Amino acid sequence: MIEQIINSVAGYIRANSWTLCTAWAASFLVIYGGPLAKFTKNIARTWSFVLRVLFFVVVCGFGYGFLTLLIARSIHSQILKLSNVWLDSAVLGAFLLLGFLAEKRKLI
Repeated sequence: MIEQIINSVAGYIRANSWTLCTAWAASFLVIYGGPLAKFTKNIARTWSFVLRVLFFVVVCGFGYGFLTLLIARSIHSQILKLSNVWLDSAVLGAFLLLGFLAEKRKLI
């Protein structure tokens, strides 16, 4: 009975693993994106308005997008190697960890 539940949950997770990993990566960047945004703001502080806007588009559109995909791909390649019990535990643990990190940084 319990094994059936574990396998069912793991099957659902595996079917949606890429979406899950992308959500984790995006959440991680939301939690820790502030220092990165501050860093880029300091770089472009003295630039003209047009250059600052273009830099913002490049950093946000391509930089954060690239980081999200890079992080998601790394996580995805690792969680697919886990057995069903560990996969279920890792997913629960990852969501708890993200919640803890968000709370620690006073985002929730």
